[in-house]
Amino acid sequence: MMHTGLSGPFRLRIAAIEGAVLWRSAGVYAIGHADGMGRFCVSRVGRHDQDVRAKLRSYVGSDMLFKFTCYRDARAAFRKGMPTVSRHQPATQSRASGPTAGHYSGVPGLPDL
Repeated sequence: MMHTGLSGPFRLRIAAIEGAVLWRSAGVYAIGHADGMGRFCVSRVGRHDQDVRAKLRSYVGSDMLFKFTCYRDARAAFRKGMPTVSRHQPATQSRASGPTAGHYSGVPGLPDL
């Protein structure tokens, strides 16, 4: 099983989101559930260029768990975070439009230039 490099997992509930994601910032996330062996199974990945906490709130009720990482700005979330989450190739991906949308090459593991 691949390591996501994200913080978590946390329960996908408002109180857990508020307790884990302490401020409004750009970030990347993975939504999923635990399998029978307790491993985090990714069902959706994405990023938000302004407020990953608000984006996670929109998924409450859709699955059981989430992982995330915050970045200082949209460019950092795009350049550093998307290669991390794109390695998982889940059935559903979500990318917020923003200042860096469309510039991602789609090649996982590219060095940060």
